[in-house]
Amino acid sequence: MTIAILYGLSWVVPPLFRWLVTDSVLAPADSQACRIASGACWAFIQEKFRFILFGPYPFEQHWRPLCAMIVIIALIGASCWPRMWRPRLAAWWTIGALVVGVLMWGGVLGMPYVENALWGGLPLTLILSVVGLVVSFPAAVLLALGRRSDLPVIRAICVAYIEFIRGVPLISLCLWLR
Repeated sequence: MTIAILYGLSWVVPPLFRWLVTDSVLAPADSQACRIASGACWAFIQEKFRFILFGPYPFEQHWRPLCAMIVIIALIGASCWPRMWRPRLAAWWTIGALVVGVLMWGGVLGMPYVENALWGGLPLTLILSVVGLVVSFPAAVLLALGRRSDLPVIRAICVAYIEFIRGVPLISLCLWLR
């Protein structure tokens, strides 16, 4: 299996590297250079970097989601360190969540209010990932315990919910919950 994987990688990686790096166009003089290039056109990434990173968040306030990302990444890093697994970590997460909320929404401390519809990019992805993990782990434990319950109603509800979620494609759930 290792030999087959290495063979497959030796067949895929060199052309991919050529397309991504060697034949790519970094900063074309005009749009025609990207159209005739045989590699990737990185000019789009360069042009839309701020939008990809921050979404439609107001330009003059980009420092706020940047600080929020630093707080979230620092908390994730601290959570990965076993020495920090103490009750005070929960306090740090609570304080961090408040700081991120204040930074993203504003409306206090002289920061203008920014509505949720203008959030986007990496800060929103990090916030949704953390909230999803915080909500899903306890819910999964409760559902697993409910599935093992001796009470038939609790067990039936948990089994029905688990099997429904397993049986439906994720994209359908995402569109349905939207």
